Amino acid sequence: MIQPGQQSLFDNEHTVYETVRVGEADGVLGTSSGEDGQQVYTLNWESNGIAHTVMGGIPYDEIIKIAESIR
Repeated sequence: MIQPGQQSLFDNEHTVYETVRVGEADGVLGTSSGEDGQQVYTLNWESNGIAHTVMGGIPYDEIIKIAESIR
């Protein structure tokens, strides 16, 4: 989901991707482990012509809640 001119700072070699729903949009969730072994997520989706990314080492439920709160 990285577009021309954008960069990914996520470890794509060791990431598992899946499609998830973010409100009414389809998103791509990448799951990986950080250097400390902690689960790290990156969530990308587009809504109303705007590309969004939420990433961090917080629980899956929190990533989804944050994403769904973006209007």
